[in-house]
Amino acid sequence: AAKEIVEVVTESLCILQTPIPAKVARLYLVSDMLHNSSAAVARASLFRSLFEASMPAIFESLGEKLRATEGRITAQAMKDKVCRVLRVWEVWSLYPQEFINRLECLFLGR
Repeated sequence: AAKEIVEVVTESLCILQTPIPAKVARLYLVSDMLHNSSAAVARASLFRSLFEASMPAIFESLGEKLRATEGRITAQAMKDKVCRVLRVWEVWSLYPQEFINRLECLFLGR
């Protein structure tokens, strides 16, 4: 079931037409799932590895949405929220620093 959940959430994050608030809310959902994946429950860590494979596509899609956003204030708010999630993942040591840096580069188009 974990694989299907990750696929559905990833797909929903990669739809360009999805409004920014919904994309950010879904990213927060992923973050909550990843935080809970550290729980001492059987197979909880599976979500972390499954999402890891999807993260480049997710952050590339978030970056496309950022660059397609016309409003400067809206784009900056999105950028701040997404980058804040990445900083939290750093604090949690969720993924290696290099990987988080790569996700940020994909998001920011660097």
